[in-house]
Amino acid sequence: MRRISIILLVALVAVAAAAVARAAQSPKKLRSSIQHAVFSQAGVHYSETASAKGLKQTTVGDAATDRGSQDITVHLGGKTGHFTVIVIVNTAYLRADATALNAYLGFPSTAARKYAGRWISIPRTSAAFGTLAADVTVSSLVADHVATRKTSIVGGTLGGRSVIGLRGVTTVGGVSNTSTVYVRSAKQALPIEATDFSSKHGFRDTIEFSRWNETVSVKAPRHAVSISKLS
Repeated sequence: MRRISIILLVALVAVAAAAVARAAQSPKKLRSSIQHAVFSQAGVHYSETASAKGLKQTTVGDAATDRGSQDITVHLGGKTGHFTVIVIVNTAYLRADATALNAYLGFPSTAARKYAGRWISIPRTSAAFGTLAADVTVSSLVADHVATRKTSIVGGTLGGRSVIGLRGVTTVGGVSNTSTVYVRSAKQALPIEATDFSSKHGFRDTIEFSRWNETVSVKAPRHAVSISKLS
């Protein structure tokens, strides 16, 4: 019994210590630590799974501060589509199959067939840029998943290790989500995982981060068609 009591005491002390550690931090300071850690890195690799009503999406990407790339697969309405997005500073480039262009990205069926497999360039001035470039660069990853409103610090466990999270509200594409980004600690503040959900819209999203500080090298595709030339 004594041995069990000691084990329980150690567990309680660990829980209390974690609570004190969380209390010692403020959400504002933790957010600042996360931002500082992220923007000190050359780049990051990530994988993402998202679902909403009738939609499932998987994404694999590599992001740097002002550039990045994504390969995306979407399942919508019984159809499966694939597309790639590249962002280099102020321009996004899109290449997709006809299914993704039509069923997911909203291109008319005729245009979807015509431009399937071809690169399309979208400048920042285009209304389509914001949606296509979302999460492709580190800047947009931070903006979309590191909350600024109604923030609080939460505890959790990932891979058997204790972590802390910054939870709050983010708004992406006019939709508000509850977002949580998990890190080892305020001193080891590089994101490990981020989750977003909106019960109102039936939306849930999980991103896992790895290979922090990787070099992300992407080049602008040659012979891309400007989106301004598409009707």
